[in-house]
Parts: sequence; C-alpha cells; structure tokens
Amino acid sequence: MDVSSTDWSGIRGKIRGIHSAGNGKVLILADQLNLYDTVSGENITAPMEALEAIYCRCWAFDSGYAVAGFPSAPEDDGDTAPQLRVIFYDADLKKTSELDWSKLLDAGDEIMTQQALDFSSDGSRIVYATLSGLYLYDLPQQKRSMLLDPTAEDRASISRIAGVEQVGFTNGDKSVAFRATSLAVPAVPGQKSFDTTGMIHTDGSGFTNEKMSGYAAKKLIAYDSRLLIAEDFVTTTGRIMTIDSKSGERNIFNLSDSKEGGNIYGSDNGRYFASSLQAQDGWTVRVYDAETGMQLKEQFVSNDGREEYGYNDPIFCVLDETRACVVYMGRRQTGVPTKVEVISF
Repeated sequence: MDVSSTDWSGIRGKIRGIHSAGNGKVLILADQLNLYDTVSGENITAPMEALEAIYCRCWAFDSGYAVAGFPSAPEDDGDTAPQLRVIFYDADLKKTSELDWSKLLDAGDEIMTQQALDFSSDGSRIVYATLSGLYLYDLPQQKRSMLLDPTAEDRASISRIAGVEQVGFTNGDKSVAFRATSLAVPAVPGQKSFDTTGMIHTDGSGFTNEKMSGYAAKKLIAYDSRLLIAEDFVTTTGRIMTIDSKSGERNIFNLSDSKEGGNIYGSDNGRYFASSLQAQDGWTVRVYDAETGMQLKEQFVSNDGREEYGYNDPIFCVLDETRACVVYMGRRQTGVPTKVEVISF
C-alpha cells in the first residue's frame, strides 16, 4: 500500500516525534498529540502534555495508547530528579489515567531513561529498570515483583550488572530481554564496565547475561519472537544481529555498506528495519527484511540544502501494515521545520 504521498500539512506546530500506533496509524507529537491514519488521512487530536516530546516513547494496545516522557518544565527543588510520566489514552485518544509511580518505586529509587521501560503486548504489565534492579508490575492486580537484583550473588556467574539501560518484553511476553552495563566477576584491575545483553523469564528463571564476542551490542529492539541488536554507532562494521527469543538462535547480517549499523530502527511488529548513511547532500536510507537481512529498498533523502538536517541522524518510524518508512529530521533544531518523507517499500 503506497502511502508516500501522505499529507502532513494538517499537523499543527513543529513535529517532535512520530511513533507507530498500529494498523497504518501513527502518533505524532507536535503542538497537539495526533493519532493520524496514513491511509485515510483521518486525524484525531488531543492536548499535548508538558513532556520533552523528542524523547518520548509510545505504545499501542487494543484498548488504546500509552505515552512516556519526562516533564518539559520539571519542578526544581534541588534534590529530586524529574519523574518519568506515563499517560494512558483510550482508542479515541481521550486521556484515561496516569501511572502512579508511588506504587512502583521505593523511596529514593528512580528510572533513568524511557528505554528502561516497556509494556506487555496487551498493556497489562510493565517491566522497568531502576537504580535498584529490574521489576515487573501487574497493573490490574497492582502487584510488583523484582526480577533481577544486581547485588545478588547468584546473578554473578558471568558478570555483575551495574545497571540495566534498555528492556523489552519478548517470547510471547513470557520473557524480558535487556541491555546492561556490567563488570567482570571476579573483578579485573583497571578493566572498565562493558555492554552486555541478556534475558530473564517473567517468573524469574532463565537468567542470562553476556558480553558478545566480536560484536559491540549497543541498542536492543525487542519483539514478540525476535530481538534486533544494533552495533555501537562509534564502531559500526556494517552488521546487525538478530536473535530468536525462544530458541536463542543468532544471525548476523551484513548490511549494504560497511559504515551502516549505528542508526537502526525496527518496524512496529519487527518484520523490517531501516538504516541510514549520511551523504554529501542528505541521507541514504535503506530498508531491510529482518528475517533474511535482504535489502528491500534504497532511497536518497535530500537535506534541501539545509545543514541543520545533518546535525543528527534521521529518525525512522517503520510501519509493517502499509510497508512504509517514515523518515523525519530536524526535530531538535529550532528555526527549521521538521522534514518528513515517507518511503514505500
């Protein structure tokens, strides 16, 4: 389905974020919160909460949506860090509730990043990493359980986790994948912390945590049956790793250019992923099949002669249902509109 001619002109204000909302729809964060259908052009709006929109994360459920972000103008009391807000909406984008963190966090504990939070596919459970550990919270039952205590001795068989930075439900919501910063056990004098990836079942069993040999794992994208592991953008080698979350089988695919791999975004259901490579006058964008690693599309996106569009890597919102890759750039830069281009593949 070709949605490359999607009209974004009706979106009010500067676009700060575009996120998949399922079934060819996207959530657009601008002056308003928009639920936009890329096929029909129908748009539902709601007031935009006072959040740092460029860093927000969004989730889509059968019953509605969730948006997580830090306050754009947090109260400064000198002692307390800004608290992540998670806001729930129904299917018509009406605000229904906001997560009460007092039930999820102990005094003095906090979540450091939006990437350290994920919802199960039906929105009933939350997995989140804090300074003190990895937790699972059942919303209907209002029940919290600790999945991973970094200080526990029985978790030190491979490496001791210093902090969990990214999490995601996988394996039919039966497991949680994570990327962490870890330390060697036993300690090695002078050795710095290093990136590891691992998994743990939601009942607390099946814990793994390892430093990958010959692959600098830096970004975790978790799906129901597959994990995408992107390389560190500083040391990219033009590869991407996929892991079957049930069997553990791994594949490393070579991308079309050896400099690719540091800017990877997966599609909403994990069938595809997109990558970019900066060129003199813009960006080369490529879309791949996540099952085979085969390139499906290559398209050049111009910077329109504006250097501001090259200050940061472009962001992608890849939609399975309509086979569309929404590319946007300039969302952080004042004085230029956010450029949005849709690539059909």
